[in-house]
Amino acid sequence: ANTSALSISGMTLTNGKTTSVYGGGAVQSYYSGKLSLDHVVIKNSTAAGPGGGLMFSDATGDLIVKNSTIDGNSVTDVGANGAGGGLSVFAQDVTISNSTISNNTTAGFYGGGGALSGSSSIVITNTTVAGNSAGNAGVASGGGGGLSISNGATIVNTTIANNAWVGGNSVNNGGGGLSVFNTSSNSVLTNNIIANNTSTNSNFSDNDVIVTH
Repeated sequence: ANTSALSISGMTLTNGKTTSVYGGGAVQSYYSGKLSLDHVVIKNSTAAGPGGGLMFSDATGDLIVKNSTIDGNSVTDVGANGAGGGLSVFAQDVTISNSTISNNTTAGFYGGGGALSGSSSIVITNTTVAGNSAGNAGVASGGGGGLSISNGATIVNTTIANNAWVGGNSVNNGGGGLSVFNTSSNSVLTNNIIANNTSTNSNFSDNDVIVTH
C-alpha cells in the first residue's frame, strides 16, 4: 500500500457516487497513511458502503480535517456496511477542527449520521455537527444521529444540534446527538453546546447523548 502523506486543499468535491461496499462517495482512502483536508467541501455524494462523503481506513494512519464542510452526503446500505453518512473513519488519530458536518444521513447498522469513528483517538474542536440523521425506523441498531464514536473522544467548543436518531428501542443504541460506545477510555467534553437533538429510543432519555460500554 502507498503510505505517503496526502493533502487536499482548496477543493470542492460534489455529487460523487460509489456502489462499492467499501464506501467513500467522494473520497475513499484505505491503508494510505496520513490524509489531510484543508478548506475542502464534500457534498451531495452517496455510497453503498460506509462514508457517504469520505471513507478513511488505516489503523496506523491519521486523518486531519480542518476548515472544511461535509454536507448533504448519504449512505444507502441499510445493513452492516451502512455507517457514517458524512464520513466513516477507522484510524489511529483523528483531528477535526473549524469544520461543519451537516445534513448527512445513514440508515445503516452502525449509525453515525454525520460521522462514525472507530479510531484510537479523536479530537473535535470548534466544529458544528447539525441536521444529520441515522437509524432505520423500528430497527434496534446503530446510534448517533450526529456522531457515533467507539472509544474515547475529546470534544471542545463544538455545537452538536438538531440531529436525529430513528430506530427501535434498545439498551445499546440511540443518541440523537452523540453516541459513545464500546469505550475503554474516558471522553472529555468541554464548553460544548449539545441541544435539540432527538431519539426514538424510549428506553432512555437519550435525545442528546448516550454512552454504552
